[in-house]
Amino acid sequence: MAEFHIDKQSAQNIYQGETLHIGPEATSTALAHLGALLARIDEQGAPADEWAELRAEVVQARDSLPEREAAVGALARARDIATRLPAGSVAATIAMIISSLAG
Repeated sequence: MAEFHIDKQSAQNIYQGETLHIGPEATSTALAHLGALLARIDEQGAPADEWAELRAEVVQARDSLPEREAAVGALARARDIATRLPAGSVAATIAMIISSLAG
């Protein structure tokens, strides 16, 4: 049976073994932000490989939640892709989401 430990400094951080998970409230907020981000990518993005790659990384981040490290890693890759595209606001949104998860 998995053992859970809640960080006393922040109830938003839950450790399962060595893996850090974000709490339910933070997960819900992140999922809402990622859903809105995916909608923006779908609206803004051209059917180019880079936009598909960007979308895939955001989906990977969404599917990784509530595991913080995996979600942040996918979002960091997405941010790197977004900086190569005419998508400054998308890159800024990704940076904001990373910041909220790393909190």
